[in-house]
Amino acid sequence: MSGKGGFTLVELMIAVVILGLVSMNMLMISRSGTSAVESEAFRTTLEDEADLTAERVRKALLSAASDTLDPVVGRPLGSSTLRYQTVLGTDADGDPRLGDPERIAWADDGEGAGRVLWTRSPDLDGERTLVWSKAVPSLHQGEASNGLDDNGNDLTDEPGLVFAVEEGLFEREREVSAWLTVLRTAPDGRPAPSRRHLVVTCRN
Repeated sequence: MSGKGGFTLVELMIAVVILGLVSMNMLMISRSGTSAVESEAFRTTLEDEADLTAERVRKALLSAASDTLDPVVGRPLGSSTLRYQTVLGTDADGDPRLGDPERIAWADDGEGAGRVLWTRSPDLDGERTLVWSKAVPSLHQGEASNGLDDNGNDLTDEPGLVFAVEEGLFEREREVSAWLTVLRTAPDGRPAPSRRHLVVTCRN
């Protein structure tokens, strides 16, 4: 008596179900890996933008003449704009020679966010403006518009970029504290902020 070759209908159905489950698992693993890569790339880009913007602010203020900082507003108010002039060197008499006026400012884009703008010769002929960041919110990370210091930095209702200028320990010295938030939407649709705080002492 000879046996019959091939698979029964039940065996074929079981094989199809198993193949479907394996395929679904492989697809889920692939999607999870892609999502992780996208999330990591987004986070790296966000942190790089916050670092680069903060570094530009720091470098601009390092050579600023302390007596040209304007406005001189300390905590708890702060200011979203800071004007200054950099020291280019000294003349034959040892007096400092100043460069053109410059300004770093947060500017509202009208949609609840804003930009960090650097301007040379503001309000003068030859004015030139560069955008240092396009993703700076109207409120600093952890802050709410309620007249309180919600994030513990001794400022109230501060925007995504704010400066506090205070007199230093020595004559002709001022200390500039700057707080910056860069905010973008993550691949999962949630807001993702990155915060920076820097302190620059101007002695020129």
